[in-house]
Amino acid sequence: WGPLYRWIHKMHHRFTAPVAHAAEYAHPIEFLLGNILTVVGGNMIAGSHAAFLWAWMAIAIVGTLNGHSGYVFPFAPFRDARMHDYHHFKFKNNYGTLGVLDWLHGTSGWFTPKEMAK
Repeated sequence: WGPLYRWIHKMHHRFTAPVAHAAEYAHPIEFLLGNILTVVGGNMIAGSHAAFLWAWMAIAIVGTLNGHSGYVFPFAPFRDARMHDYHHFKFKNNYGTLGVLDWLHGTSGWFTPKEMAK
């Protein structure tokens, strides 16, 4: 939604190049609602064991760092980092982690050969 993007998420998009530390760079509202609540919330509601919560947080953080790293690791658990690089390049594609909702809503995107050469 336009006004919320400009006010909140655009801060994260100041980083257009793939850098892992940009993964957690966010407006405080986005950090709390998008980065903390989405990772911890389900575990809190389900009453998960603390060890499971820590493991889940580690997986989420590693996945987020990988998505912003700019590197393509053969063992990456979710999408290849280039998908999120494209999101930071175009801003209107590749919103999701797995790509299912992007496919469903027509927001999947990929670099053209000319863009890859840059």
